[in-house]
Amino acid sequence: MKPMLLALAALALVACKDSSARPQPSALVGKLATLADAGCACRDKACADQVRADVQALAKDAGKIADADLPALQAAQARLDGCLVHHEPRYVAYKALTDEVCGCKDAACAKQVATKFAAWSAALKKSGAKLDRADAQQIMEVGKEAARCLSTHGVAIPK
Repeated sequence: MKPMLLALAALALVACKDSSARPQPSALVGKLATLADAGCACRDKACADQVRADVQALAKDAGKIADADLPALQAAQARLDGCLVHHEPRYVAYKALTDEVCGCKDAACAKQVATKFAAWSAALKKSGAKLDRADAQQIMEVGKEAARCLSTHGVAIPK
C-alpha cells in the first residue's frame, strides 16, 4: 500500500509541475471566448453587429499576441464566426438556395435553382457590398455543398 501512495504522490507532483510549466492563456483568450459566447447567444442582427464591433475593439487594443494563445484565439474566433454568420442576410439567402438545390430530385429543379444562385451573385455584385472575410469564408463552405448538389444533377456551377 505504501509504495502505491508514493507512486501516486510522485504522479501528482509531476502533474502539478507539468501544468505550471504550461503557459496560462492570456486575458485576451478569455475575453474573446466570452464574446464568442455572447455572439452565439445572439437572436438578431443588431446583437450580432454589436458583438462584431466589440471584437473589433478588442482586436484594436490587443497589442502583441503570444504564440501560445493563437490556437485558443483561432478556435474562439471560428466558433464566433460560425454563430454570427447566421444573422447575415446574404448568407441566410445563400444557405436557403443551397438547401433548396440539395433537395432537388432532378436536373430540371437543379437548373432552376442554379438560375437563382446566378441572380444572388449578380445582386451581390451590383450592390457593391463587400462581404466580411468571415462571412465570405462561411459562404464558400456552404458553396462546396451547393456545388456537390448541383454536380449530382449534372448542372454547371453558376459563375
